Amino acid sequence: MDPSADGDYGGGLVEARAPARTGARFTTAIAVLLGIAELGCEDRAPDTLGPAAGRLAPCFDRANCVNTGDRHPEGIVPLWLDTSTPDAFARATQVVAGMPRVRVITATANYLHAEERTRVLRFVDDLELLLVDSGELLVRSASRVGESDLGVNRRRVERLRSLLGEAGLLREGG
Repeated sequence: MDPSADGDYGGGLVEARAPARTGARFTTAIAVLLGIAELGCEDRAPDTLGPAAGRLAPCFDRANCVNTGDRHPEGIVPLWLDTSTPDAFARATQVVAGMPRVRVITATANYLHAEERTRVLRFVDDLELLLVDSGELLVRSASRVGESDLGVNRRRVERLRSLLGEAGLLREGG
């Protein structure tokens, strides 16, 4: 009598196997993600960083850039540092340095350049602060690659606004 005819499979386990191409798809997906992540790890900073004539570089019409000094994108509200607070800009620098995934590259008495890596793909974004004579704190946050940032730079500027406010470093506008 055939043991399989009565449902007895000899006590062995039936091994289930996924089709071989599933593994190939997974490997391809991982390779693509690693390639994209490698692009995101670009370490070369743009030539436009730094203050020029009392301003930060414009965003022009880039969707992956925010510049409070140029009010780009439309509706972004400027930040005003409370310069009556002792060492206000130095304290603002400490706030930026305490943000997750942020590394301060340059810090002077009135200018800061930091790099922040995005969470998933580790893209490098640039964050700049410039304190001008009027007390306005110009903030520019820009992605180094891509056309859009899905709102990451705007959220970064608003997170910075919130952190500076919590630290008592902001005042009412101009």
